[in-house]
Amino acid sequence: MAISDRYNVTINNTISDISVNVVTITEDRLENVLIKHVDKLRRSKDYIGAIALTVSLLIVLVTSEFRDKWLDAGTWKGFFIFLFIASVGYLVYTLYNLIRNNDSVESIMKDIKRST
Repeated sequence: MAISDRYNVTINNTISDISVNVVTITEDRLENVLIKHVDKLRRSKDYIGAIALTVSLLIVLVTSEFRDKWLDAGTWKGFFIFLFIASVGYLVYTLYNLIRNNDSVESIMKDIKRST
């Protein structure tokens, strides 16, 4: 809805406290900074898939009765135990990346200001 001319506003007092920081940066530098931070953000979210994989393999190990089909039952169980141990290692690695690559808007702004 458009504002019509029927309304009049009287301003008695104005207080101006405006300060602005202007950051000038070239497009290629900004792109490099953002690519670096997008990669960090992507790596910091990998733990979700690692948790899902680890929990899935744990459920398989707890609930399955391995049978002789193509391989011995012990071989199947050993294979899934190996996969579970590898997934726990991957989960630890992704949690380390989550801590190490913790990124925020402030750190992105600092990098942008530093690259100017």
